[in-house]
Amino acid sequence: MKKIEVTKKTVFLFKQVKKNGQVKNESNTTELLTWTFTN
Repeated sequence: MKKIEVTKKTVFLFKQVKKNGQVKNESNTTELLTWTFTN
């Protein structure tokens, strides 16, 4: 269940990054993903 939620969140975040095309957002996404998968 948690894996599905993480996947959906991951897809959403990467869509936002692609839409915004901002390095800062990409960096924040990476940090958030790192936190998500390590906790």
